[in-house]
Amino acid sequence: MIAYGVSRAKGALIALMIAVIIVAVVLLRFTIAYVPVGYIGVLYDPIAGKVYKDVIRGPVYAFKPPWVSIAYVPVYSEKVDMWTEFDKEGNIVKQGEWPALKTATKEGLFVYVDLTVRFHVDPNHAAELFEAMPDLDYKGKILYPKIRQIVRDVVGKYSALDIYGPKRMEAGEVIRERLIEAVKNDPRVPNAIVIEDVMIRKIDLEPAFARAVEQKMIAEQLMEAARYNKTRTTILANATAQKRILEAMGEAQSKIILANATTRALEIVAKAFGGNSTEALKFYYYMETLKKLAETGRAIVLISPTSPGQQVYVVPLSLPKS
Repeated sequence: MIAYGVSRAKGALIALMIAVIIVAVVLLRFTIAYVPVGYIGVLYDPIAGKVYKDVIRGPVYAFKPPWVSIAYVPVYSEKVDMWTEFDKEGNIVKQGEWPALKTATKEGLFVYVDLTVRFHVDPNHAAELFEAMPDLDYKGKILYPKIRQIVRDVVGKYSALDIYGPKRMEAGEVIRERLIEAVKNDPRVPNAIVIEDVMIRKIDLEPAFARAVEQKMIAEQLMEAARYNKTRTTILANATAQKRILEAMGEAQSKIILANATTRALEIVAKAFGGNSTEALKFYYYMETLKKLAETGRAIVLISPTSPGQQVYVVPLSLPKS
């Protein structure tokens, strides 16, 4: 009987120990929380509906009252992706987290804007954000509606060709600035969301208009090529004409110099003949002819000083056989 009582007491002790361990594990489960890196732990009382302002910054293990719950608010860099892929016929093939924004341009033409917005939650306002939005759906309730409205307002101020081409970066910067102000001044969660960057990746035109724009761009490129070829031809023609003019001027100048030299030579020869210009002219051209004969190498000119004048002999030379 005593042995039975001891055995029963031992069983009760073991059961108590097991109960204590279970309670301890449960208490630890509800009193120790781990907040990973990139998150803020926000403590709140689900029964009283109270959100505590003191937050836990990860990565860390922390103690909390067992009746208090913890919400994990991400504070790392996040993004909102809005994009859509179309086939050649303009049918939607696939899309991102949200579809590309279909919005009208200044002319009333529709374009599809693919963009990415990068942002993060300010750690100092994580508790306020959770208190205002316990489901933490700030993308769907704050960012997406504001992005959609601002993009439509901004794109509506540009023409389709401008937003499709040279003004795309400018429009992206305007959207970023306006979105920063809109999110910062949101009455529900002011300053809780920080916009890092807005990038317009692509703008798709409606298929019919896209084909028209493509044809226009091709036509402009062809016109530009034609203008270039015309300008090049004109420059080459002007250069050729200028070259010929300079060559003609040089040749004319050369003839003038030669004529002046010939005149001066004739004056000197005439003076040697006592002013008899006729004899001087005959002598000059006679000597020039002899000079040209000598330059050909086909004759030898012999001048013999005989009286009353000079006797000139022209001795032809036989050419070598080729």
